[in-house]
Amino acid sequence: MVANQHYFQVTIGNQMASFAKVSGMEQSMEYEPLQEGGMNWGPWLLPIPQKQLKTLRFERGLQDAPSQLKLIPGMQIPEGIGVTVMDISGDLLASFVVKNVTVIKWELGVLDAQNSGVLLETFEIAYGEIFRVK
Repeated sequence: MVANQHYFQVTIGNQMASFAKVSGMEQSMEYEPLQEGGMNWGPWLLPIPQKQLKTLRFERGLQDAPSQLKLIPGMQIPEGIGVTVMDISGDLLASFVVKNVTVIKWELGVLDAQNSGVLLETFEIAYGEIFRVK
């Protein structure tokens, strides 16, 4: 099996949503070094609250379906977001849960009369935590 043959499903709240791309999924922690006298091997690393905003980026073709989920900046999603990754045969590869979610940006792609490509809309969503559940 080729490792890059996969597809994914996104659930926002309790509603399925279609996107062409999802990016920005990461886990990180910020630290402050503390040098202690007599400890020559190196500093202690003390965890500190996150200073940087963590964001997910969702891209899809512009849609006007009444059933399509509307994401508006400032909108909080208390149920969170789920992202499930499957291989080409539909077997589960990984599943992620994103918590403390707020939509922070909506952007429409370039309107270009010379190009008849797909018009993309992009959403940026700030999040507090992301967990891999499988």
